[in-house]
Amino acid sequence: MHQATDNSGRVTFWIDGNLLVDVTGVSTVPTMWLSWNVGGSASHHPSTARDLFSTTAAITLTGP
Repeated sequence: MHQATDNSGRVTFWIDGNLLVDVTGVSTVPTMWLSWNVGGSASHHPSTARDLFSTTAAITLTGP
């Protein structure tokens, strides 16, 4: 991700080494404050449990 409040931003995602998303020319954040996390949140928790699985996440400058 290239963080930008104007339209010079970029977001790129790979899954298992395969390019999934590569979007350029976008605003990626409303302000220059940014947080990266894997997970989720909700204002109201469901009555049943939910699972989230994440085995590997990496932030790189060059890709996989």
